[in-house]
Amino acid sequence: MSGSPRLGGRGRRGARRGLPVFVCLVGISVVAAPRGLSGQRPVDDLVARCPDAGPVPAQGCQDAALTVQALTGGLGLLSVGGTDLPGGASTLGWKLQRSPRIALFTRFKGQTLNVPTPSGPSGGAAGDESFNPWGLEMGAGLGAFDGFSLAPTVGGVLSLDLLASAQWNLLPESPGFPSNAWSWAGGVRLGILRESFSLPAVSVSARYARVSSGAYAFGDSTGVSADLDVTSRSFRAVVGKDLLAVGLLGGVGWDSYSADGSFGFGGVENLSADGFEVGRTVFFGQANLTYLIIQFSLEGGWANGLDPLATPYQGSHDPGSGTAFGALSVRITL
Repeated sequence: MSGSPRLGGRGRRGARRGLPVFVCLVGISVVAAPRGLSGQRPVDDLVARCPDAGPVPAQGCQDAALTVQALTGGLGLLSVGGTDLPGGASTLGWKLQRSPRIALFTRFKGQTLNVPTPSGPSGGAAGDESFNPWGLEMGAGLGAFDGFSLAPTVGGVLSLDLLASAQWNLLPESPGFPSNAWSWAGGVRLGILRESFSLPAVSVSARYARVSSGAYAFGDSTGVSADLDVTSRSFRAVVGKDLLAVGLLGGVGWDSYSADGSFGFGGVENLSADGFEVGRTVFFGQANLTYLIIQFSLEGGWANGLDPLATPYQGSHDPGSGTAFGALSVRITL
């Protein structure tokens, strides 16, 4: 009889400790949620910022606005990718009481990115060019809270990981990136279930990432230029399970990308891109192989397309087409 009150007291204290964790993630998830989804499409708002000087500048302005959208979505996706922490869907948890696990990882990312080629001084239809930016990410995860066990095989409920990473974005000189760019990211992962013999792992996460100075110029006097700082707010939900030697996971998420900076076209320069924002749904899957404390992971995913222009566009660039992406990673868990 004397043990019951103490056990109940620990449960109440645990619930009180877990409540701030849950409230914290809900707040960050609200930040990660999409904004500006009503009213005028963001890409049309960019076109409205251009000077009205006839059909040729109007065509060039559309090219420039779609380029800003493509760069914002492309650099934003590159900064966050699919899974927030490679190697599994479970939170890290603790090795011993108040002894958190730490994960260190290196991830090599790649994706496709399409941008419109300028229509030129004649005002003809714009073309479309595809290229492949890459990212080399190094990061860490910390098991900040071990969560609660509701039953012998049901654990990790409301467990919490803290995540941080830095990334070197390798941007091609053609069609027009004069330099590469750095990005950094931070976030949290909340455990719903930790993987056990009978149950899969389920977790949700929220991350914030920023790419500094993603400069772009097509390369001639009639072309398009942009100088953007891109931020990403991402939300992910993943489920995974180890099957013999290989672990599998699948997930879905929402990304909201925003840009601040300037853009120009055909001699018109320094048009404001501040406050531009666009969002899309992301799907991904991952397979991982564990050897002692090392995990090797292969990921593939698909990001839905972005908004088309509301007005007619004379060009082959299709912003509504989706984007394929993938990653190879190595993780060490201590």
